[in-house]
Amino acid sequence: RDRIVGMMLVCVVLLTASWVKAGADASTPGGVADQKDAIPARLHAFVFACDDGTTFTAHFPPAAPESVVLYLPDETVTLPQVRSGSGARYEANGVLFWNKGRQAILERTGKVSARCVEDRRQSVVEDARLRGVWVWATGNEPGWQLEVGPDGIVYLADYGWQRRAFAWPEGGYAPGRSEYTAQADGETIRVRLTKGLCTDTMSGEQYLLAVRVELSGKKVSGCGMELAED
Repeated sequence: RDRIVGMMLVCVVLLTASWVKAGADASTPGGVADQKDAIPARLHAFVFACDDGTTFTAHFPPAAPESVVLYLPDETVTLPQVRSGSGARYEANGVLFWNKGRQAILERTGKVSARCVEDRRQSVVEDARLRGVWVWATGNEPGWQLEVGPDGIVYLADYGWQRRAFAWPEGGYAPGRSEYTAQADGETIRVRLTKGLCTDTMSGEQYLLAVRVELSGKKVSGCGMELAED
């Protein structure tokens, strides 16, 4: 029995390592390397769920690394970074955002301080949205992720061991299609989208798109969402 348990642990380590390989140098807020399942090498947007019921996005613009944009339920504010003895602190005009790793505190004038925790899956999706991605999708066995956007298709397969980028043909595409085709290095990827309720086979999370990907004769199915504004 010990041998079986040992083999299971090895498998878990290998699968985790494969996701980390795909997201090398990615980070949580504050610059801590901890990204397992995002297509970009580094996230710049993070979604936090707070104990007071508030959910918001903190966006760290690459062009302004010493500031954060908070997309709060009732307003959007930009805060400069200020000196802090621990973690990263941003503050201005009665709003304070402090974070360390995947923990954060949000304070606003007249409101009780809220303690917040990052939701990594939602961070991955929101980061894609802010980068202009049209469609985001995911599937299992083996794990994969997909982005469809202005420049083409990015496909992360086999638990992150394979990362492929496919450019649009001349003239490109516009968002809102039910099928996309792109090429790279003599290979063609086809993505078919079907609107309707789709349930992730691992997490049970529900989406509004069923997604089918075909590459080199191999077909996989999963679920996704449209991120582009109508």
